[in-house]
Amino acid sequence: MKNLILTWVLSVLAASLIGATWIYIHPQQRIARVDMKILFIDQKAAFDSLIKPEMTEPEQKVIIAAAKAYAQRLNQALETASNECNCAVLNSDAIVELPRDVNAAGIPDLTARAQQLMNSAK
Repeated sequence: MKNLILTWVLSVLAASLIGATWIYIHPQQRIARVDMKILFIDQKAAFDSLIKPEMTEPEQKVIIAAAKAYAQRLNQALETASNECNCAVLNSDAIVELPRDVNAAGIPDLTARAQQLMNSAK
């Protein structure tokens, strides 16, 4: 009987160690999503108001510089959001289907955080 209990305890211990090692070696992939359309809507409206027919070259350069600055702020905001959650960030449109209860999918939405980071970088 003593040998049976010892064998059982060692089997459970070995299985636990193997399971813990597997989880440590194969961590769950963490992802978050950002709705890029929402991030571009405000900027598109701002650029639409700047673009005029028959613009001069210096005026065009100002708009191009503003677009480059926006792209850099967007890239930095996404990178910061990714580093904060230690996860990969996907465009929401890249996800084919989510359950009706989006929170059940375990894919947090970082759109608001990305907007906050972009606005603080202005």
